[in-house]
Amino acid sequence: FAFFIALSFFPLPSFALNTNLIQQDVKKLFLQVSPTATVTLDLQNGTQENQFHFICEGPKSQRKYKILVKASARELIPTYSYGLRQLGFLFPHPRQTIFPATASLQKNCGKNFHWKPVFQDRGFHLHTQHPSEWVDGFFLGKPQIAEDLIWWLAHNQQNLLQLQLLRTARLQGLSAAIELCHDLNISIGLSVSFAMLQQKSYNLIPFWKVLLHFGEDDALKDSILSLIRRFDFDFMTIER
Repeated sequence: FAFFIALSFFPLPSFALNTNLIQQDVKKLFLQVSPTATVTLDLQNGTQENQFHFICEGPKSQRKYKILVKASARELIPTYSYGLRQLGFLFPHPRQTIFPATASLQKNCGKNFHWKPVFQDRGFHLHTQHPSEWVDGFFLGKPQIAEDLIWWLAHNQQNLLQLQLLRTARLQGLSAAIELCHDLNISIGLSVSFAMLQQKSYNLIPFWKVLLHFGEDDALKDSILSLIRRFDFDFMTIER
């Protein structure tokens, strides 16, 4: 409940999009479909209408694909991903991609696709309080898992990710995951607790201080400031 209140009352930011990453992504995807073709991507923000325009030039043996994406800053990547979906690129799993046939791709030459999201904020809460690949990827030193998941979110038009922080987690690699989220214009938040012992939840206040009512306010403030100084996250939710 607190999670949705936080999103409703505090608009999430847009970030400086890493266009180089998206250029590499589209080239890698099209290389699997048409190895002899070239593809260029032009991302333009500021428009009120989100559009994906697909242009094909040259003979089939030397095809040149051009993609023009016009969208608001917050919706540039989702609009790009929506257009890929219309062309036949599907991302059902972080490590599985379905590619269109070349003939199917060329049937979309000259088409213009419009993307209008129903919800402004779209994403996932990763419940890392049980053993899962998410725990390994974000907290146990296997960053490729985290990277694959973040790209999967971006390719499926998501723009939000929330992690359940654990007091037993290794947090050395979390900054890199947060940076990739921001490069792809995905807002990332941390879910913590005041002093909950259940399922290794990250505590802002040591349990003994709550039990003795000793220095709770100072501990809470210090813990929040410590997380803010260490990680460039965008929002925080707190459980009791």
